[in-house]
Amino acid sequence: MKKTTVLILCFIVLSCGSTKPIAAKKKEITGKWLVESITDNNKTKLSNDSPLLNDAALVCFYESIWKFDPSTNSGEYNINDLYCSFGNRKFSYLSQQVNELNGYYEFNLKPTEKKKKKIAGKSFNFKLVDLSKDRMQWQHSITLNNKTTIIKINFKKLNKTNITTR
Repeated sequence: MKKTTVLILCFIVLSCGSTKPIAAKKKEITGKWLVESITDNNKTKLSNDSPLLNDAALVCFYESIWKFDPSTNSGEYNINDLYCSFGNRKFSYLSQQVNELNGYYEFNLKPTEKKKKKIAGKSFNFKLVDLSKDRMQWQHSITLNNKTTIIKINFKKLNKTNITTR
C-alpha cells in the first residue's frame, strides 16, 4: 500500500509540467536582434518586393534591428535601408499558444503608434521555432503570387560589441 501511494505521488509530481523553460525562452528574446536572412520553405527565390507586416518589402527588412522588452510586451524594429521607408516602428506582442514539447511559442505582433496605441486591423502571427543565446528563427505565413508560403526570418543577437550604426 505504501509503495502504491509513493508511486502515485511520484506520478502526480512528474506529470505536472513546469513553465520555467518558457520563461527562460522569453528572457532570451530580450534585447536587440539583427535580421540576417529571410527564406521560404519551398526554397524558391522570394521576391524582394514581397511585403512583410503590411509595412515594407522583404528586402527592407534585411539587417533591420529589432528590440524586445518582455516586461512591457513591446518593442521596435528599425529599417536601415535608405531606399525603403527608413526609421523606427513600434509594436506590441502577446505570447499565445505554447508547444509543450520544446517550450517555444506562437505570438501575435501588432504595430503600434508612438503612444503604444494599437493600429486597428493590423495583427500578425509568428511562430518561434528556434532560439539559442545568440540565434533565433521565426516562421510566418505570407501570400506570394496567390500562394501561401511560410517564410523563415533568421536573427542574430546583438551585443554592445557588434552593434554598428550607419
